[in-house]
Amino acid sequence: DLIREWKDAGVSIYRAITDIEPGIEAMRNALAPVFGNPKYYVNRKCKAWRTEVNAYYEKNGKPVDEMNHAMDESRYYIMRYIFKKKQVRIRRLT
Repeated sequence: DLIREWKDAGVSIYRAITDIEPGIEAMRNALAPVFGNPKYYVNRKCKAWRTEVNAYYEKNGKPVDEMNHAMDESRYYIMRYIFKKKQVRIRRLT
């Protein structure tokens, strides 16, 4: 399969963290951290990104999981390379 071919060629492959809400929180922290400078910048010429980020939430406040390829790519990159996460586990404290 394709993954095996890439691994055999020396390409490191990691499973993407696909959880939307933790990824959105990571994006917020990378784009506009409480302290310090942003860790992630988006060029204003990236029209797809700007269009998607403006349409990312529905009226009920939940993320829209459609037509969001640029948002997905940003979340995957930020989680993997900026925050160095391979897995995210969410535990609720009760």
